[in-house]
This record gives sequence, structure tokens and C-alpha cells, in this order.
Amino acid sequence: MIPEEIVTFLEGATVGFAATRDAHLVPHIHFVAGWIVGDDRKTITCFFPPNYSKVLMPSLQDNGQFALTVLGSTSGPKASKPPRPDVDFHECYQFKGDYATSRLANAADAAVVDRKGESFRKLFVPLFGFSEEACAARFKKPALAMTFPVREIFDQTPGPGAGRRVET
Repeated sequence: MIPEEIVTFLEGATVGFAATRDAHLVPHIHFVAGWIVGDDRKTITCFFPPNYSKVLMPSLQDNGQFALTVLGSTSGPKASKPPRPDVDFHECYQFKGDYATSRLANAADAAVVDRKGESFRKLFVPLFGFSEEACAARFKKPALAMTFPVREIFDQTPGPGAGRRVET
């Protein structure tokens, strides 16, 4: 089960990338527009933009291995109290599992991506001076929803404990 403090982190101002490998063991990186944790806190559904990689589904169907890396936020377990965006956005976790299902994204999925984009804009536009256009391009209406059960979580935050497995 994904710990509640990690669920809170995932709901914050974060960005993510996915990784798969194809039948020839070649790794592939995929932009993820957003995600949502399942009600049982055992799965994550990732939302991919319309231009998602042509190797995503073949890789998942070949071996199913999937990793989601998420970074950012000021709401994670390592966040300063009170939050310090200039420091806290370095928090990072990797979620590993195997492909379970996929479907076309729907309006509810698009709303999740919109909320993710808005929280990102609120934190990162003032912090780094990103343009509104750059942020909007990052959080496009999703085309594909892919769900995977989380098998392992790793703390990838730079510093002490990086690479440590998080107890679930």
C-alpha cells in the first residue's frame, strides 16, 4: 500500500516521467501528463498526452515492466515546515510495477491533469519564471490512461537515503 504521506506528495505540484524497456532491452522514457492513486492505494493510473511514444504500448505488452519517477512538490514527507519551495521541490520518488490495464482517457482524467497543471503553475511559475505557455504545453489533455499496481517505491531525493526502498 502506498503510504499516505507519499499519496499527499503525489497530489502536490509534481512532474513525472515513465520508463519502459522494449523486447530488445532498449530503455524508453515517456512524458506523463498526470496520475492518480487508486482508492485502494495499491495502484497508480498514469495519463499520457496525445503524442505518447509509439513504443509505450508495445513495451508494456512485451514485458510489462514500468517505472514512474515523480519529483517536485512542497507537500511530501521531506517538506520543510513551513514549506520552502526553493528547497522542497527536489523531493523525488520512483514507483515500480507491472502493466495492468489501459484505456482511452476521459473527461475525469483530463480534470486530474488540469488540476496537476494548475498546482505546478502556482508553484513553479513564480519560483523559476516558467512561462504560462511552457506550463500549459506540459499538461496537455490526456489521450491514454494506463494503470499499474505499485510493487516497490524508492526514495530518489538527492542526499542521505537516496535509493532507499520505502516501506509500503
